[in-house]
Amino acid sequence: MLAGRMIYVVEVGIHIVHTENMPAHKLHKSFSKLDSEDTFVGLPQTDFALDSVLETLPRELIQNTYDAREDGEVPQINFFFECLREGEGLEEFKQAIDWDELEPHLEAVAEDDEKLGVQKVLDQIHDGELHILGVEDYNAVGLEGDEDSRGTNYASLVKDFADSTKKEGGGVHGVGASVLWAFSGFKLVLFHSLPEEENEPKLVGRLDLPDHEVGGQEYKGGGWLGVDDGTHDRMVALHDVPDKLANTLHLDRAGGYGTTALIVGFREPTRRTRSPEEIVEGLYEAAAMYYWPLIVDDGIEVTVQGPSDASPQTVEPETVNRVAPYLKAYASWEDPDDEFGEPGSVAVEEVNFTVPPTETAPAQTGTLTLVVRLADDETDLDKYRNDVAMFRGAGHIVKYRNYGSASRTTGQDFHALLIAGGAKHTAGLATADIPDEADQAIESFFRDAEPEAHNTWEKPTQKLAQTYDDDNPSQRITSFLKSDVKTALQRILGGAQTKTDDRVDTLGEEFPFFEDDHGKTGPPGPGPGPGPRSYPFDEVWVEGMYDGAHKYEGGLTLDSSPSNSWSLTLSIDEVDGSNRTIDQIDISDWDSPQKIDSYTDDGAVTFEFDSSTTQVEFKLTSDPVSDEVLAGQTRVAFDYDLTGGGGS
Repeated sequence: MLAGRMIYVVEVGIHIVHTENMPAHKLHKSFSKLDSEDTFVGLPQTDFALDSVLETLPRELIQNTYDAREDGEVPQINFFFECLREGEGLEEFKQAIDWDELEPHLEAVAEDDEKLGVQKVLDQIHDGELHILGVEDYNAVGLEGDEDSRGTNYASLVKDFADSTKKEGGGVHGVGASVLWAFSGFKLVLFHSLPEEENEPKLVGRLDLPDHEVGGQEYKGGGWLGVDDGTHDRMVALHDVPDKLANTLHLDRAGGYGTTALIVGFREPTRRTRSPEEIVEGLYEAAAMYYWPLIVDDGIEVTVQGPSDASPQTVEPETVNRVAPYLKAYASWEDPDDEFGEPGSVAVEEVNFTVPPTETAPAQTGTLTLVVRLADDETDLDKYRNDVAMFRGAGHIVKYRNYGSASRTTGQDFHALLIAGGAKHTAGLATADIPDEADQAIESFFRDAEPEAHNTWEKPTQKLAQTYDDDNPSQRITSFLKSDVKTALQRILGGAQTKTDDRVDTLGEEFPFFEDDHGKTGPPGPGPGPGPRSYPFDEVWVEGMYDGAHKYEGGLTLDSSPSNSWSLTLSIDEVDGSNRTIDQIDISDWDSPQKIDSYTDDGAVTFEFDSSTTQVEFKLTSDPVSDEVLAGQTRVAFDYDLTGGGGS
């Protein structure tokens, strides 16, 4: 367990030039001048960083800590959020980061800034407040490497943005840590590290502003906070780190190898301002959602700490309701139930997958493990069902992929896992140490399929294209997930024990379907199964046509105004002669004039509407379909949620 952080308020000295024999009391800024022949760059180097949503921080940084763990040790990572205010450490912090010299550069950037939000954080600090988010890890190797090194941890994270020293693991692209700067309104991150190989601390700050002009002089945006060692043309890391300076900068460490990074002027670029408590809660939930396999296998300890917390709070995935069903499935995957059909029961099936050949290895056929747990209405949330959590040996969830069509087809709600490669073996094994050659090949293939964000296996990557002798290796995974995994799901769920009122016996009773009858208008009628049904709609209409793709226009009117924002999820289903769903055709284009947002998942599209919207129209276009016989054998299916949550 990490010790609680203490807040220190100290007096810092006036500007003193640092020498080897004199301790530093502050850091000093430096920006290189921009020569006339240099290109003026209007964006930070880290502007290509991953999506700047809060969950990206734990997704990337937990993986970085795990990949940099000390041999034989369980790494620890703590996220801490603090609010600095006047009289509570803000002035001392500003002095320690050379604020009087740094501020003119920030103001110059703010004048032309329409994207980074520098002015917003300047206004905050002028109002006497500054938010900081720290990330500290222990039992990790730290930022080894000197000021002139290449390919070291120090160079990759601090000096040379987007470089990487990692050859395998969860994050091998080198851009993951760039999210640190993405969440800083000042594009400033401070580091205090004790590297395992050097046993000497280093403290440094790195700025990633756009190029800018101050007092008639143009400057490069890549600035530094550190000390002048007399040999470099910029500030460098401080090695003799006084305790007072580390405390003032909230970079004090409890001892042990690892690194503390501090995001100065923390803000969420893509959303409204949240309270510190909401931010800490969001970090807790994201860590649990995406790293529960690694956490429950004792691969890493994750904690979070807010401004009012006396000590860090350990992330326990089972406390997050959305995650709990997946943990229950994981606990049973090696010992599934003999009888599958009761709520909470678990079934397992191995799904074949062939890794294409490389220049040095033949094709390998192995399996991924599909673990399916039937939803339990007494304990599981109504929302977030019918997803498959996909992960490999790195122990992070790449994606929760929705398979709602499998649920609609079989009448069974579920939570499922797709376990690949090294995740089927002892946690923490290097790829070469995985005892099964086919699982080695699958681990490498799916690792190479992950883009910089590590959030899908279904997009083309250069690594896949360059490594494997296959015309379209990413399509191999996409076909596997859309066809093989879906078929296995339907087979498992279809074999579950059913009750007389299950949807498999009364298909269409719970979910309204609109058939491709080219012009049906009116309220939803009774479904193909027995029994009455009612929907909160006064009128529903749909028109469809086929011209190589299925195209639908439709709309509906609610019978009353909802109390919350609401959502409508639409899919295009292929049906058999008995009007039963046999597959889903992916939607490639969609629109609704009334929507406030929309997104697609597993080929279905979800529109979100505000509470004042009671009448909506929509347009849908499917992927191209070559078989014209299917023109009259599809229908639009929809799900709705009037509660502001996730499902009707």
